[in-house]
Amino acid sequence: MLPFDGVIERGETAADESLLTGESMPVSKGPGATAISGSLNLTGEVLVKANRNGSESTLQALIRTMRRAQADKPPIQRFADRVSDWFVPVVIGSALITGLGWIASGTDWNMALMHSITVLVVACPCALGLATPTAVVVACGIALRRGLLVKKPSALEALASIKFILFDKTGTLTEGTPTVKFAMDTTGGELAINAVRPEPSVNLQCLLGFLGRSIHPLARGAAAWVAAKGIVPETPISVEEQKGFGILGKAADGSEWLIGSRELLEEKKIKVPDLPDVFRKEALTTVFAAREGMIAAIFGLADAPKAAASETIRQLRDRGVEPVMVSGDRPEVASAVGSAVGVTEIRAGVKPEGKWKIVKDYLTRGPVCFVGDGINDAPALSAATVGIAIGSGADAAKEATDLVLPGTNISLLPFAIDLSRQTLRKIRQNLFWAMVYNLLALPLASGVFIPMFGPGASISPELAGLLMALSSVSVVTNSLLLRTFFPESDGSG
Repeated sequence: MLPFDGVIERGETAADESLLTGESMPVSKGPGATAISGSLNLTGEVLVKANRNGSESTLQALIRTMRRAQADKPPIQRFADRVSDWFVPVVIGSALITGLGWIASGTDWNMALMHSITVLVVACPCALGLATPTAVVVACGIALRRGLLVKKPSALEALASIKFILFDKTGTLTEGTPTVKFAMDTTGGELAINAVRPEPSVNLQCLLGFLGRSIHPLARGAAAWVAAKGIVPETPISVEEQKGFGILGKAADGSEWLIGSRELLEEKKIKVPDLPDVFRKEALTTVFAAREGMIAAIFGLADAPKAAASETIRQLRDRGVEPVMVSGDRPEVASAVGSAVGVTEIRAGVKPEGKWKIVKDYLTRGPVCFVGDGINDAPALSAATVGIAIGSGADAAKEATDLVLPGTNISLLPFAIDLSRQTLRKIRQNLFWAMVYNLLALPLASGVFIPMFGPGASISPELAGLLMALSSVSVVTNSLLLRTFFPESDGSG
């Protein structure tokens, strides 16, 4: 990983900038190109002249933006806090009024003090104080059994009111690794697979031997596709990595092979054919394989959407939450992924600080949840009402978040919203019963019915203490019933 910003003076390579920019495919770098701190050098050795390091680097600027977003994030005022703001003063005032009322009526101080104390005991806000934390603790336990880590319990309440859920693309809605979507031979048809006797012009055994020698993600993606067809690699005589992404070598049969981008092949004076529309429509990244100066195979690769992405998007819409994609990748790539998973609102080509601004914009329209995995997502995760990080993502993203999904499993998002809404419902039920209990018990504790019905129409401090304890038990029991909505499962969400 590059620790500073700089300019490449010598050498060529391919850099993975996905955690910083959202670009899903490696970026070719040569002399004069900008190298960004936090990016990964994949294929070549380069000499980089630093022009910004330490606190001035891109990575440190992102960290500062994240901290600024955390400072600006509006605090979540919990429902119980709003109730407590007026409940406690009302109870204390009621106790004082009770005591003064009995004294004013000519009752001795002992009787007045007893009724005042009974009011305080019976209205002790234990049930009120337990209403939220018991429900949240039970909910956190349910979430943890499914693999969802709740870092900030208050986020469970906030998630219930979410109107928009903003997704990063690379590594969140997609797998984060290139996979072959289309492979063709020189005729323009789908690449024929024959593991026993491959065509001489499409010798997949030789091709796999070359692809397997490269560490470039595009080469790995193509190699995985060929190997999955049962092809056994043939060891080449020589292999030489070319600039950015390129492989030049000699196969065991003596044939010369060149594998890489269109630019590399055209530089070597190899004629590249026109590509089918599917490459343009799906914004595929192209890898050409040439044997003896002639194109032998063409691969179209893309960062494939996660299997659960489209179903997750559908379930979120069913719950009244509108999904939005926010990506630093090219518009055509983001649009292809959006079409595949069912997201219609897409913001592409967005820089890290731009994601933060987009979150701020959506916050004016309602509560926002942001889901991401990269360093570039940290400011947006911090600024959102609720930030959810992918467990397999960058540590900076998980540090800035409220909840962490296990691995790459975004299918837990609908479950998280359901859990949040049920938790908030339980909290409100707990507060309701706590208030009903107080409304019924306070008149008896204050003794207002004694003049009409006699001493039997009141309760003693001892009975008030018992009723207070029973109200707390009822709140805890109701919170535990939250488990009945989410029975034990295999954790698939």
